[in-house]
Amino acid sequence: MKNRIRKIVAGLLTFSILAAPPAQAGIQPAEVQKKSLPADFYTRLPSLNQNPNAPELENVRGWTAPHLLVGGSDAYINGEYLYQDFLNDDHGASNGASLLTSPARYHYSSGGLTYPADDDRYGNNSGDLFEIRVRSDKEFLYYRVSFTTMLKEDASVVTIGIDTEENRSNDINEWPYRANYNQDLGIDSYITAWGSGGALTTADGSKDLNQTGGSVNADLTRNQMEIKIPKTLLNPERKVWRHWVATGAWNGTSWAQVLPIATNTQMGGGTIETPSIMNLAFRFNEPLIKGANGTEAVGSGFMRDHSQAMALNNRDIEPFHQDIDFGKLNERVTEIINKPEKGVINRIFASRYRHGEGVQDSFPEYMGALQQYMVYIPENHNEAAPAPLALWLHSLSSGANQYAVGNPNLLNILGEKHGFIVATAMARGHDGWYWDSAELDVLEMWEDIANNYLLDPDRTIIGGYSMGGYAAYKFGASFPDWFARAMSIVGPAGVTPGNPPIGEDQESTSTYHLVENYRNLPFYIQHGTNDELVPVLGVTAQYQRIKQLGYRVKYALFPGQDHFSFSVLDSWKLIDQELEKEMIIDSSPRQVTFNYFPAHDNPEFDITHNTAYWLDQIELADISTALPMGKADAVSHAITKSNPLIVPVYDTGIDGTAYVLDGQEWAESYQPLIKRNQLDINLQNIKQVRIASKQAGINPNASTLIRFTSDQAAKLILTDFKKIKAILINNTPVEYTYRNYKELEIPLPAGSHSVQIIVK
Repeated sequence: MKNRIRKIVAGLLTFSILAAPPAQAGIQPAEVQKKSLPADFYTRLPSLNQNPNAPELENVRGWTAPHLLVGGSDAYINGEYLYQDFLNDDHGASNGASLLTSPARYHYSSGGLTYPADDDRYGNNSGDLFEIRVRSDKEFLYYRVSFTTMLKEDASVVTIGIDTEENRSNDINEWPYRANYNQDLGIDSYITAWGSGGALTTADGSKDLNQTGGSVNADLTRNQMEIKIPKTLLNPERKVWRHWVATGAWNGTSWAQVLPIATNTQMGGGTIETPSIMNLAFRFNEPLIKGANGTEAVGSGFMRDHSQAMALNNRDIEPFHQDIDFGKLNERVTEIINKPEKGVINRIFASRYRHGEGVQDSFPEYMGALQQYMVYIPENHNEAAPAPLALWLHSLSSGANQYAVGNPNLLNILGEKHGFIVATAMARGHDGWYWDSAELDVLEMWEDIANNYLLDPDRTIIGGYSMGGYAAYKFGASFPDWFARAMSIVGPAGVTPGNPPIGEDQESTSTYHLVENYRNLPFYIQHGTNDELVPVLGVTAQYQRIKQLGYRVKYALFPGQDHFSFSVLDSWKLIDQELEKEMIIDSSPRQVTFNYFPAHDNPEFDITHNTAYWLDQIELADISTALPMGKADAVSHAITKSNPLIVPVYDTGIDGTAYVLDGQEWAESYQPLIKRNQLDINLQNIKQVRIASKQAGINPNASTLIRFTSDQAAKLILTDFKKIKAILINNTPVEYTYRNYKELEIPLPAGSHSVQIIVK
């Protein structure tokens, strides 16, 4: 992350199963994405034009079924059985420790175990099960186990327990190789594999797979372990066999054992009696449990590991099994078994970028290509109807499941009442502040949702709590034309909240000096007077600046409430009321104001925030200052929407607790406007700007007047102009050029000028 970003005190502590988009009404997958994303999504985000290169999602050596990529799902697909686990849910048994003192990389998990301390070997993640697959042919039974992280071929271990027969006399209760787990489950055969080797354990003893015609092969490129077992040793024929699957860390000779404090070869967070298992398969109903105080509680299950942690703690994993029908595999049946389609879903996608492998304590915590997010699909969602999208981003020290766990009423209002698909990115960790790869993560999540659900891009909103509220300010300033409304709940204006910002404040992460970008983006802000983490004075200054500009903004101030009050109460009457209003993006507003602040760009991922509505390709003239910024302000007289009337808003009431609501809205003035093919353009420290003529209402086949003012010489580019007879600046003919055939480029000196474009 940019080294100038500083952490504040901890913030809120808080489908389509085969990745096939809806096919109703003749809509094809490519059309779904095209209809669901902003029209210029890939133009403005060229890095996303590249397909993700994720070997973890490659199928080789006879495996062909597409990935499910939805946590807690499974299916038979053309001769394969596959189960998709949740990401980063590898925390083992609950140890009863306070979540506030648990290791940073395990925020809000129910499990409390930590990996052996050798990060180069285990990466704090080597036991995280990504997927398991099963298939067979005439000679062999195959299992493919995929891990989220696989740094060394023998750092991960999997044990597959199978009940192959009704005869209980051959059952083995003790899991082999010191997994430290014992339970009467009816298991008579165990397959244990650790990348460089493996064994089949039955009542007759253990047989080395590599010495009995089978094999275990680790693929470090794809994080996969393939186990091949001769049917002379284990033959399911067409039977139904019950399976349990557990994964963890391998210390070279056995499962890593659990100690109070981890060593390089043993795990920490428990006692020698604690099971060594970190992750269990076949968990289709992992609960999301709200803590007693609405923010954090031991076992709240933010990482979708609650039932796993409790089962391992209580030594009863019996519910986490699946009966695999080998008859269906032989018949190459395709059948969805468990398919979360509505409510809270954890989806997985492959990012274009990886920081490395594994999980670390500091941002970016989740380093690999595979990333997870939460999407909430309303119960009454109609796949054939474009749905509005709410990007509702998480707080500092929280994660993708924050609102699913802590604020079910909020999801109900957004989703069930107002029909939004709600999405929360993991953002590469708990404290990325939506910069660098955390910003990329939100955008890639948005793309993945558009690949799988039909969206209405004109009704997308951005919001969030605390750090997520900062994201509403940040994304709203960076992409104002992509959102119909922005909502910041206890969010700071910058990464370092403090006293009210002043006009000269140019701190690199601040959004105070970018509020002019909100001209056409309505804002709702909610805060408590006693917020101990984000001082109310700074938020009030942000609100007052927006209001002074005459923009649409509402500020709900709750006397006596602190930073966590709203999450604890989970009462959102004012947000509900705000969402009752029409929310449609105006892609062609009469006036556009945009402050271009390159400090907010993301060059590592080719993300440049220099576009808004019909202004784009903005470039600064002077970049010699520490934090340079430029401003473009333009009015199109070809758009005859009346200048709005500013209507004050004031209200008091109860939304969980008492509030005072202040702000302003716009009302239509009915002021008659004459349509003219004219632009008024004012630039400050800008050397280039392009006008999307048709989007600005300008007819390129008619003569056009431009009233231009700039403190710098600048290039003005207009699209779609073809048949030019002459261009006059202050009635004097000037030279002009064409770019890319349809783009007219006019060099203009500093000062105020009248520019006439005369067409043939």
